[in-house]
Amino acid sequence: MFKNALFFACAVLCIVMSSCGEVVEYDKATQLQLDIDSIKRFISKTNLNFEAERSGLHSQILSVGTEDITIQEDDEIIVSYTGKLLNGIIVESGDSVKLKYSGLIEGWRAGLLKIKPGGGSIRLLIPSTMAYTNKQVGPIPPNSNLDYVIVFRAIIRDKVQYPAPPVEEDPDAEPEETPEENPEGEAAARPVRDVLRTLNNQKIQSK
Repeated sequence: MFKNALFFACAVLCIVMSSCGEVVEYDKATQLQLDIDSIKRFISKTNLNFEAERSGLHSQILSVGTEDITIQEDDEIIVSYTGKLLNGIIVESGDSVKLKYSGLIEGWRAGLLKIKPGGGSIRLLIPSTMAYTNKQVGPIPPNSNLDYVIVFRAIIRDKVQYPAPPVEEDPDAEPEETPEENPEGEAAARPVRDVLRTLNNQKIQSK
């Protein structure tokens, strides 16, 4: 009896230990549905309008942008952005940051195709399946849906920036003077005109 009970206890212990060591396999389809449900609940609370895609990406275009050029795989981009968790906690941000387009997360890559450089801006609700999936990345927990606002400033292709960066003025350069804007030159020229006027008057009187 005692031996049977001991054997049964050992068998149960082995089963428990074995189950504790199992690694749950990541299921993208299951996680995507969880992500979509979470994003829909977030949108219902904010009363904002987003365009939804089957991929789970939700987007809201804030500004289209001015430069008529489409991103290519090898392009670099210049963007300003703020990224949050759906609970409002900011997890990353940057201003006029240069990034490689091919190295971006899937949600960014798809979202940037909707706007143009030169000030295009967009808000993206990105499911974890299009972001960092089940990995911990810095302050971003696994399976996190992300809320980004991105301003698309420029594309850099073959070392050429579109739109071109503004030309910076040299603060040490002296302003150019023109006769109309130079009071000293005006004062110097006045006596010469007076002399010529006097000579002309004398010629008229002599006639």
